[in-house]
Amino acid sequence: MRKNIVIGVTGGVCTGKSTVLAILKDMGAEVLDVDDLVHEYLRPGTSVYRRVVHVFGRGILKPDKEINRGVLGRIVFARHRLRKRLEDIIHPPVIKDLKRKIKAFRRKRGVLAIEIPLLYEKHLDNITDRVIVVSAPMKVQKKRLKSLFHLSPAEIEERIKSQMNIREKAKRADIVIKNFSTAARLKELTREV
Repeated sequence: MRKNIVIGVTGGVCTGKSTVLAILKDMGAEVLDVDDLVHEYLRPGTSVYRRVVHVFGRGILKPDKEINRGVLGRIVFARHRLRKRLEDIIHPPVIKDLKRKIKAFRRKRGVLAIEIPLLYEKHLDNITDRVIVVSAPMKVQKKRLKSLFHLSPAEIEERIKSQMNIREKAKRADIVIKNFSTAARLKELTREV
């Protein structure tokens, strides 16, 4: 009998992945958000930080020298080549760190749920035991993107198009959670999973 399980939680932008991760945490799972790892690598003083500032310029920095993720996001989502360049800097060390954390978890008992927005795009489904895809209607994604990040319609389209189509992700998933209703219903569906 397996003593632990690693679950990859993915989906489209603003579909409710973080909410599902929080529910799994409340149920006793260990959780990890790959975006948190990215934030660590983008802290001032890291080699990744220095490379990103070198490539994208000091115009991406806030007065306190932190990277302004909003400014950087607007740059890279407007031009695919620049997004690829940023990913080439950030993703290798983050993925290496993620694999190290999973290996350490394998020595324990329990459930580790990891939010990995680009799980399929970066071929990381092979490092998890199961994949949950959280989906939501496109209009809901767009509404959330607009309210959370104050993006223009063109910027919203770019963010959504930057990821694999949610229907394709759902086809590949072990489990699909359809976040089409209320927060209570999402919690209920996640608990069923």
